[in-house]
This record gives sequence, C-alpha cells and structure tokens, in this order.
Amino acid sequence: MTNQLGKIFRLQQFRLLSRHTKANKWTTCIQRTNSQNNYEKQLRHQRRKRHSFLSLQRHLLDNSKVKKRLPISSRSRFIRL
Repeated sequence: MTNQLGKIFRLQQFRLLSRHTKANKWTTCIQRTNSQNNYEKQLRHQRRKRHSFLSLQRHLLDNSKVKKRLPISSRSRFIRL
C-alpha cells in the first residue's frame, strides 16, 4: 500500500515537472492516472445520484416508518423538509 502511495506521489511530482519540460517518458503514466481520476469521479457522481434517489424514495414512504430507520441527523433534516 505504501509503495503505491509513493508511486502516486512520484507521478504527481512528474506531472508538475511535465508542465515545464517535455517529459515524454512519463506522459503515458500521467494520462493513465488522469483517466483513473475521471473514472473515480464518475463513480462518485453515480453514487451521489443513487443516494438522492434513495432519499426521494424515503420521502415517498410513510413518515413514521422512515423516522425509525434514519439516524438522528438525517431525521431532523427529514422533518425540516
């Protein structure tokens, strides 16, 4: 795990370098990390969408049922809405 983190850190340093110098050797790695980041962003977005859909479903359900299931923080949010 630490080795991977070190690799990522090094890649980011080279990414900073490649802005100033033409580091052809590292462009492939940099492109790959960018695509990975985009993929992770996509996943995060999907998760967020799914979560909002679930909360919508909760609103459609019976109020008393929902109150029991939700934790305190979201319960108050539910009442406010």
